[in-house]
Amino acid sequence: MARLRSQDALMQELQQERLDVAAGDAAKLRTPRSRAKKTFPVATPSSTPAAGSSKSQDDASWGAVRDVPCIGCIKSLAASGSDGSCHDQKDSSAARCARCSKGHKCIPVPFYLMPFVDELYMAKRALASAEEMDAPTPSKKRTRAGKAALEHFEAGKFSEVDELQKQIEALTEERDVLLAEQEADRKEAVSRSAKEGKAVVSAKKKGKQAAVQSVSRSVDDHPVESYREWHLKHEKAKADIEAVLATLHPPPKE
Repeated sequence: MARLRSQDALMQELQQERLDVAAGDAAKLRTPRSRAKKTFPVATPSSTPAAGSSKSQDDASWGAVRDVPCIGCIKSLAASGSDGSCHDQKDSSAARCARCSKGHKCIPVPFYLMPFVDELYMAKRALASAEEMDAPTPSKKRTRAGKAALEHFEAGKFSEVDELQKQIEALTEERDVLLAEQEADRKEAVSRSAKEGKAVVSAKKKGKQAAVQSVSRSVDDHPVESYREWHLKHEKAKADIEAVLATLHPPPKE
């Protein structure tokens, strides 16, 4: 009998618990939902140094990482286990990066060295996960190619590429002038065409078409020919740069 009584008590407790849960759910349904906006934590800049670097007293003077690193940081990357990150100093008067030696001006890595720098980054990342003797051969080749490119740059062997780059920059300025002239001529032609259109409203249709054709010819002749000349010079300079770089870093054999 005592056992049956305890079972009845247990059943009553379970029944009461179910009723309490049902009452709670009903209360939730009757309560209007809050219209308060959700809040999310605000991301703050991390003070942790880049991977592979050690915390030092100079960290306080570091600013944002540069998109284009300087030669000094890449030399550090090639010579040691540094991550090669180039940081701007917060002091705008400083002409050097926080990782460069004092008095050393930051020289940005030229565009034609960036492929070698990218390979150097990948090689160092692979070598960092294993000992150098056990590292895969392609990573070692990338490291040697990056170091060779830096040595060529410091020896002044890229002077021809620098001159070609200056030519491209000058040609780009010339192109901008040509495009500005072409746009000015186009606006002038539109304005002139509108004025001539008003003047020949009562003229015959054939005469009006001849006037419009003469205007379009005067707009297109000079700028288009000049732009073609610029394009040929620009493409030749780019091809010459690629030829110089291919001698240092030949494309892989298929």
